[in-house]
Amino acid sequence: MDCQKAQTKAKIFQLLAKLIPALVLAFLFDNSIAQNLLSGPECATFDPVNNRYLVSCYPTGRIVQIDSNGVQSYLLTGFTRVLSSTIRNNILYFSTINAVRGYDLATTPPQLVMNVNIPGSKQLDGMTTDNNGNLYVADYDYSGTNDKIFKINLTTFAWSTFVTASQGLGSPQDIEYDPENNRLIVVNWFTGSPIQAVNLSDSTVTNIVENSIGNFDGIARDTLGNYYISSWATNSVHKYDKNFTNPPITIASGLNGPANLSYNAKDNIISVPNYNANNVIFIQLNSIGVKKIEGSVPQDYKLFQNYPNPFNPTTKIKYQITKNKLVRFQIFDILGKEIATLVDEKQSPGLYEVSWDGEKYAGGIYFYKLETDNFSDIKKMILIK
Repeated sequence: MDCQKAQTKAKIFQLLAKLIPALVLAFLFDNSIAQNLLSGPECATFDPVNNRYLVSCYPTGRIVQIDSNGVQSYLLTGFTRVLSSTIRNNILYFSTINAVRGYDLATTPPQLVMNVNIPGSKQLDGMTTDNNGNLYVADYDYSGTNDKIFKINLTTFAWSTFVTASQGLGSPQDIEYDPENNRLIVVNWFTGSPIQAVNLSDSTVTNIVENSIGNFDGIARDTLGNYYISSWATNSVHKYDKNFTNPPITIASGLNGPANLSYNAKDNIISVPNYNANNVIFIQLNSIGVKKIEGSVPQDYKLFQNYPNPFNPTTKIKYQITKNKLVRFQIFDILGKEIATLVDEKQSPGLYEVSWDGEKYAGGIYFYKLETDNFSDIKKMILIK
């Protein structure tokens, strides 16, 4: 690579870093390591066993693997179209318009272990699995009148229509399993369409966010229960809290057709296929840790001053709660904008310690807030660089 070309790429990456502060990796260009094999990437699923990403490319019908060094190669080819994918028990499941296939990743090359054809389906897309060995697949009808969700038993491979066209789906593009509420979260394509929930007990559909941003393509859920949703209307990725009670927060913008999202729990990363740009963006979420350091029941709620303070780049913050409560612990910048949610879950009484890494943030004054249903406190901390 000549010096001028390298400088040009460096300037582009600097510009992208301003547009997408959370960007850590992006396969945007052909380079000296490997040719860019991505074409219309629709989904990028993390394979934790082999420490790689498996990217389905819609127009070419190929699945490209990207190893830990960023080197791309073909894993599977020969399909007409490939859309969403997920991995369960080291089996890669993916949709191909009217069928769902499963390949065993423990073999080289991967061997076909499931091939379920669903006659009458329009476009099988987003998928997720529950804790009972079932795979759910969204079927998107462009006309908006025949949307469905299918259910596949991953032991018997028997399939059924779980949500019918008459139950009020709003053009489903992707779905995510919510284990705490035993439901599916459904994001829809059309502008202003709702974010929906499907009860797994009886398949009823309810709207949980009316008149959303819309033009949604992907959804992923992190270990804290927060949801990340990609929108073509805004070319951004938006973060919703686990209960969808607060307005969404934009965590990445300036994208170009962000498609199905996937969460890498090992590295706390959201992968975003940039469909129109033929690349994948990787968003590093905040590096956080929370642990219970004492189990006795405190007499009072209390939020302690962080230590060390000032700090660079990490600090620890203790707090104590007296009852089983839903606890939220957030970080705000000097303008009052939330930049991180470190805790958003029900916790038992005790003394806790949270660690926060400010490596990716500018030096200055920040605030942290502890909140339950009957207690709230805010303190200031200083990041120096």
